[in-house]
Amino acid sequence: MLPGMIPVALLGSAVYIGLQLVRGSLAHEKALDEAKDRIHALEEEVDRLQKERRLPGPWPHPDLALGGHGLDYHPFDNADEREVSFIQTQMGKIYRIYDTVVR
Repeated sequence: MLPGMIPVALLGSAVYIGLQLVRGSLAHEKALDEAKDRIHALEEEVDRLQKERRLPGPWPHPDLALGGHGLDYHPFDNADEREVSFIQTQMGKIYRIYDTVVR
């Protein structure tokens, strides 16, 4: 009777180890999904906070003149560093001209 139990014990052990591996794999996958969901929620919160923090530039936006709120406006959206530098230089020139004309 004992020699006949060895294959059953081996098969049972193999099934048990296989089920433990599947369980560990599923638990790891669940943890990854939860982490990705948390990261996505944090990214959305960061985006929201950045939009709230973003202040309009020192120049008025045309929507403001028409009674709009202009809160979603930012002049450097989708601009690379070269464009931002150029815009800042031009705005500096405009402010200097404005100062000389007003004073």
